[in-house]
Amino acid sequence: TMVLNNTTTGSRLTIPLAEALFSKNYLTPSQLAKYCFAIAEKYQPQFNAFSDIFPLEEILAAAAESDDRRRNNQPLSCLDGIPLSIKCNISVKGKNLSASSNMLNDVVGYDSSVAERLKESGAILIGLTNMDEFGMGSLGNNCNTGNTINPLPYIIASRSQHNYGDIFLDHDDLIKRIQSLTLPQFIDANDSSIYSEGLSPGGSSSGSAVSVALGSSLASIGTDTGGSIRLPAAFCGLVGMKPTYGAISRRGVVSYASSLDTVGIISNSTKCASLVLDILRNKPEHALQDATSCYIGPVSDWTKSDEHEDKLDDDDDDEEESKK
Repeated sequence: TMVLNNTTTGSRLTIPLAEALFSKNYLTPSQLAKYCFAIAEKYQPQFNAFSDIFPLEEILAAAAESDDRRRNNQPLSCLDGIPLSIKCNISVKGKNLSASSNMLNDVVGYDSSVAERLKESGAILIGLTNMDEFGMGSLGNNCNTGNTINPLPYIIASRSQHNYGDIFLDHDDLIKRIQSLTLPQFIDANDSSIYSEGLSPGGSSSGSAVSVALGSSLASIGTDTGGSIRLPAAFCGLVGMKPTYGAISRRGVVSYASSLDTVGIISNSTKCASLVLDILRNKPEHALQDATSCYIGPVSDWTKSDEHEDKLDDDDDDEEESKK
């Protein structure tokens, strides 16, 4: 039996926890990728988190490569096999770089610096997330594919009625749900006990926050000019990280205000945000490919005291410790 360090409240799936489950062979990247894809598809009509969910075959092909590397104990990074999403104003090769505008519907992207680093790290990209057109909005209601809806009222109502929605009671529950593709069950959208009509997820990185809140990605890459990561993270009960200006390359990002535009992260925990930042940050081995990039040093482990970090503990290990 496996237990969480915070079993009384349950937990969302975090990057460190997923890594631990991979390393102990409780889960594979392919199983987790299928699960996150299924959540993305199931809740897209209700919450509209994505402008483009990538084909399952494409996702599973990348996940199969991660399976092999994890099986051979040769992961490319801590993100190898981790499902992530990326805002639709950040260019990804072969995908529509729309920035949520009909003006760019025919524009096919190349791999931005961000996309390159995610792929080099082994991350599994689930899709492009919805946003306010060109980043100009703070509510997620200025999107060319329709409004993005805040799932937080449904998540809270599900928890209060003991359906638990997006959280896992313990690791056994987590593993069974993912392996069997048992998706989170939120209160029905038509339930009159929930007032959600018009509730905003924040913007402009609205879809990024919604995708993480629902569990279709373990973190999402967004952009922030004047609050576009921090607002949706706050509105959806998540962590929003706007790093030092220029710390992450803007090459391949549709510009809004170049002196302020910053690539950042929305995630379930500060630890998750720090892990993604350490992969995306400009390093000395990277040629600076845009005028405003700068180098920052390694991300220090400023989350050591994060009491919400999920750890995988086996009862057998605990028993051995108690004997000592």
